[in-house]
Amino acid sequence: MKQSNAVLWTIMAVLLIAVFFLSLVAGRFAIEPGAVCDILMRAVRGDAGTDMASTVVLELRLPRTLLAMLVGAGLSLSGAVYQGISAIRSSAPMCLVYRAVLGSVPYLVYSSGGQAREPRSWPSSAAWRV
Repeated sequence: MKQSNAVLWTIMAVLLIAVFFLSLVAGRFAIEPGAVCDILMRAVRGDAGTDMASTVVLELRLPRTLLAMLVGAGLSLSGAVYQGISAIRSSAPMCLVYRAVLGSVPYLVYSSGGQAREPRSWPSSAAWRV
């Protein structure tokens, strides 16, 4: 493995751990990072607490975070397989990203309460010709 790939993998692993820990700390019920570390260490030793913070971390946030990581890994694997099987230029990573972003823009405008016009009030295609 090249040196630049090793650095990239290290950065990605550190980011994954940081986001994992942040997802356990952040939420409606505020729990300090030190308390989350303590809860996780007690759970590893087999002494899961019965207090509210332990319940929130171990029964709500931890399963949700692990499931999100598994879903993300599955989606990335399926995308890699799709690109490997199809030798189509439109399956390039950036083309798929552009399609996903451009496809979600109307939904985001509509759901955010933006002032979207009705389709019948749009200008005709002749108005856009130069």
